[in-house]
Amino acid sequence: MNKLFKKDWLKRGWMELSVALLSFFCGIEGKQMQPSGTKPVIGIPQPVPRVQSPIIPKAQGMQKPVISTPIVQKVPQVAPVKVVQNQKTADRFTQTEAFLQLTRVRDLMMAESSSQYIPYLNIISDCLVKEEELKNSHYAFYHATGNEWRLAQDLYTQLYIRQNSLGKQVGETFSFLRFEDFAGVNAQEFLVNELKKNGLINDTGELAAILLSVNVSLFGNTGRSSSCTWNYFLTDMGHKIPDRKVYSKMMDKFGLTHKYIDELLSLIKLYDTKENTLLQIFVPQNKIDEIGYLAWSKGMPLHEGSIDWIKKYMRQKSWTTKKGKHVAEWAMEDLAQQFKKEQEKNPLFKDLIESVQEGDFSVEDYLKIYRNKPWEIPDINHTQVRLIFSADVLLNPGAGVEFYRYSTVSKTRLKEYYKRLNEIIDKIVAEKEGEENV
Repeated sequence: MNKLFKKDWLKRGWMELSVALLSFFCGIEGKQMQPSGTKPVIGIPQPVPRVQSPIIPKAQGMQKPVISTPIVQKVPQVAPVKVVQNQKTADRFTQTEAFLQLTRVRDLMMAESSSQYIPYLNIISDCLVKEEELKNSHYAFYHATGNEWRLAQDLYTQLYIRQNSLGKQVGETFSFLRFEDFAGVNAQEFLVNELKKNGLINDTGELAAILLSVNVSLFGNTGRSSSCTWNYFLTDMGHKIPDRKVYSKMMDKFGLTHKYIDELLSLIKLYDTKENTLLQIFVPQNKIDEIGYLAWSKGMPLHEGSIDWIKKYMRQKSWTTKKGKHVAEWAMEDLAQQFKKEQEKNPLFKDLIESVQEGDFSVEDYLKIYRNKPWEIPDINHTQVRLIFSADVLLNPGAGVEFYRYSTVSKTRLKEYYKRLNEIIDKIVAEKEGEENV
């Protein structure tokens, strides 16, 4: 057999098997499996499975797994995002299961190296099982962070439990992903205010602290390294990580000593791995439109007119990069300035504001189509969502939001990490209590 042909055949075979297994886990076995990617509790090691290659039967004589759900390849030009189905039954698919229904999506996955999926099938299956478990009450979202954020999240959550009167509300499935106090504002109010103030949304600046970029399926935006959560899990993209100032502000907020910050920071090396940390976020279905909206690049709303304007601008330029910025960035900055200056005198800006007010960027409306008829969404691989860190939902332990973390760190190292973290927190809290008793 020709070596190149053989290599390609084996690669495609592995990926076909991987995709079939994903669909199999999600559509058939999901309800029977117990998830292991549970939320960690301080003092208890996070039961995240070790990364290891699964035991797979020899290819010879093995029948290819059958995906029982229909694959529809005809795609209409416009997705009926505004249409909410009046159904009384449960949604047909979980979100990742829906995403994997499409041949064009699976082809993109099969074009990539099998090493991006095969070693992580245990984590993948855990994510899909958890989606199935919460399918009827929550919507699932995915985000990846640098491993450094684990310490900041664990520390703040535990200090909140110990130092805040509302600490009892923090259950085993809740974590604080941000450590500031944000006002309670809903998505429509946020968008209208920010658009009128700045012309467009740009989540790479000050809004990075308020907005969280998420995909609506585990492999959403596959093939697009700058937008795919799974790719961020596998590869360090050099995103901002919490520095010493973050911990200093955290201690000041709770009135605690800074003495042990360096000792805390030394714990990071205990759980560092070549992969990052995968976050699975479940938002109650009746709260998603309070804090979420359909988004495009840099968090701007998924507004067809604005996107077409930007793409036209890019086509008209003979260059792709100038002064270190891509032509798309120049286009967005130009449009933002026009919107900011002209406001509703600009027909396109007026239409954008009206679209926000009419609920055109509703995540719930979109996911109703996504989870029942994914083949009716032509750009299903290009859509993202932005979640707003409001005090009422994402930063509220009593709102019903659930967080799960997945990583490739061993249980032994996590056990040691939690043991030492508890010891340091005990010292920090004891020192404050000692000062108060003097």
